[in-house]
Amino acid sequence: MSRPTGTTKQKVVDVHTHMYPPEYISLLKSRSSIPMVRTFSNAPEPRLILLNAEVDLVAAMESGSSSTLPGRPLTSHYSDLAQKIHFMDTHGIDISVISLANPWLDFVPSADAIPIATSIAKEFDDMCSSHPGRLFFFAALPLTAPLDSLNAWVPQLKKAKYCRGVILGTSGLGKGLDDPELLPVFEALETAGLMIFLHPHYGLPNEVWGPRATSNNEYGHVLPLALGFPMETTIAVTRMYLAGVFDRFKSLRMLLAHSGGTLPFLAGRIESCILHDGHLVKEGKVGPSRRTIWEVLKEQIYLDAVIYSEVGLKTALQASGADRLMFGTDHPFFPPLTSDEQGEWESVGLNAEAVTRALGSGTQEEAAVMGGNAVVRSPLGRSGVGSTVRWGRHDEENAVAVFHTRLQGNKVSAHLRISSANLVVTHSQGGEDTFGHNYQFTEDLRQRLSIALPKIDIRVVVYPKFETRGDLADCVSRFRDWLLEKVIDIEVEAQTPSPTVDPSVRTILVGHSMGGIVAAETVIALTSDKPIPPPSSTDPDASTTGAPADSASASLNSLMFPYIQGVLAFDTPYLGISPGVVAHGAEGHYTKASEALTQLSGLTGALWGGSAGAASSSSSSSRQQQGGAARKEPVAALPAPPPPQQQQQVNDQQQKQAGGGGGGGGWGSWGKIAMYAGAGAALAGGAAAAYLKRDQITEGWTWAASHLEFVGCLARGEELRRRTAYMVRANRELGLGFANLYTRLGRAAPPRQVSMVGTVMGSQRTFCNLPSRQAAGDWREAVNDAASDETWAHMSMFDPKENPGYERLADEARDLIASWARNDWYEASSEEEKPRILA
Repeated sequence: MSRPTGTTKQKVVDVHTHMYPPEYISLLKSRSSIPMVRTFSNAPEPRLILLNAEVDLVAAMESGSSSTLPGRPLTSHYSDLAQKIHFMDTHGIDISVISLANPWLDFVPSADAIPIATSIAKEFDDMCSSHPGRLFFFAALPLTAPLDSLNAWVPQLKKAKYCRGVILGTSGLGKGLDDPELLPVFEALETAGLMIFLHPHYGLPNEVWGPRATSNNEYGHVLPLALGFPMETTIAVTRMYLAGVFDRFKSLRMLLAHSGGTLPFLAGRIESCILHDGHLVKEGKVGPSRRTIWEVLKEQIYLDAVIYSEVGLKTALQASGADRLMFGTDHPFFPPLTSDEQGEWESVGLNAEAVTRALGSGTQEEAAVMGGNAVVRSPLGRSGVGSTVRWGRHDEENAVAVFHTRLQGNKVSAHLRISSANLVVTHSQGGEDTFGHNYQFTEDLRQRLSIALPKIDIRVVVYPKFETRGDLADCVSRFRDWLLEKVIDIEVEAQTPSPTVDPSVRTILVGHSMGGIVAAETVIALTSDKPIPPPSSTDPDASTTGAPADSASASLNSLMFPYIQGVLAFDTPYLGISPGVVAHGAEGHYTKASEALTQLSGLTGALWGGSAGAASSSSSSSRQQQGGAARKEPVAALPAPPPPQQQQQVNDQQQKQAGGGGGGGGWGSWGKIAMYAGAGAALAGGAAAAYLKRDQITEGWTWAASHLEFVGCLARGEELRRRTAYMVRANRELGLGFANLYTRLGRAAPPRQVSMVGTVMGSQRTFCNLPSRQAAGDWREAVNDAASDETWAHMSMFDPKENPGYERLADEARDLIASWARNDWYEASSEEEKPRILA
């Protein structure tokens, strides 16, 4: 198989290729029933016997009544690592994701399941480590193990350097994949961010094929392999769909073997049967909110291209799209019968030829299916980005993007403004107005940039809402995944001739509040040796900043993908939140502070990490009343502080329980707010968005000392400084823009000040801690003469009715982005073929 035309720099990835490590073969040899390995005197190699239809042949051979060999020869292609590498080199395959073939570990005794699965995973990981960057693997699930042990074992796979997911048979625990007992397993896999490679098990029951296929073996393996396997996959996935598994675990991703069996061809028939099924309609399962099987195919399912025909492949392409198909070989099965096994295999050539004929030679779609989707688009590649081993450097498309997040209750919505040839504005549902009504600020900035940068086009896209599950690394990983998708789509739409060599898109990340933290972390991960951890990584460093401990000497990678031109932050507390946010006008601003703390406390789950604490009991109770865990709440997100009257009752009750002491007044309410702020998120936001550094907790704050003493221990002040220092260095060495437009109160600020805060903080009232001696990039004040407190200034930056400095803010943002974009790349642009800037 030759490398696809025009893709000499594109990796060719085989996602469907099997191996049996030595320990596994020894296990099969020790068995007396299928699955097993048997040696016969008239066979030069041991025989691998997997199918029920072959049982009678085994008995006939052993009794001497037949000379027909059962099973298939267990050649060196099944277990020899050097043979696998030779096969890859012969067929121009750069990367293989190896896995056990059926029957996996479904036959292992329960007590032995976990140790055997762990040992085999270790064997695979060792194989991959001997060829770093070329081999990865799907682990085999020990499904016969006790469920609690199995669920505890799944997260451990993230520690395996080369593991990219799990392979799962269609029988599951024995009752199929709609078995309710499998739900905790699916949840564990979703939480761990591990893709499921779904592979048929043994085909359909023997009686389906008739006596001539079973007893007489007239038809060989044709019926179970050609028809049984595809139908088994189709039935298994349809049962999952009807049982609501995909709706319950919307982040679960599956790769279906053999192009999804017959599912792409029968999806329309499945849909019609659902719509016309009286029972389902009566049960209310066919409502307007139901996701169709077509939507699941395009959102949660990937297909391999192991189908050997362009006719079948075109069906898969029409059902799922070229961005969801990935090349596979099914090696070592279907070897050549009339030619040397050490040469090229016809079966591999048929699959590669089907891709070329269906998509065209040298097209971007062909390159995507042959490797690009696995490397860039799918969870396989993203897991590769997130582990200690990368798939390899890919400097495909670049973009300029603007990222913003706004906390609202227990949700975070994020907006990504992208500049490109066409204005595209997609926005999250729910009426988010952080960037103004209908994202007016993004449009105002786009118009300004279009005038300031006439040689390039500006495109606007909005990052959809997502729940703040997991830690900062999770947010960064999910954001980068989404950004990759958008950038690639833009390049494909533009038909860029050589996006890997001459991209037409560049990226500027612009974030408000937490968004600036995520933007900076994305840049750090893209330009440093430490990649972005995948969602729910068990890496102990995953919940902390990606900035290397020695930011001054770490090497910087300028060939990042996507290529980031700059980071523009709006009121992002890179050095912590100013203590005055809480202290100024304490009693008078109780309600606004409560709202702010409610909003900012949601950052705890996203930025502090899973160990920050449990969600509120009231939230938990509410979820239980609404039917269980249908929707996950962010880890450690705080509830809204109660209103003053209710809060006073709480305070009084706490004082009684504590034996008195304290009293009312300002401390009654503000003591509770301080506890919410400190205990939940180091005064609203956890490790990345809201720090009060120890050197700011002075003896002068005697009123809060007892409640805030521990904040210095919780806050990672050094992490804040490392992140900022890294961005400054990226600005200096890579020419990557870095600025923060921070809010400052103007004429409307009350003249009355709390003397303690005035002593500690000075007279300027800002939401963010400001840099003093440390280089921190380009910080520019955005004065709001209408806001009377720091929190309101922070939240109303993009509302012209509440911020008299709105126009100046937009002009300042335009000038910064324009200054970063006016470089050789911009000057080489032509207005006839405008490159794209994602803003």
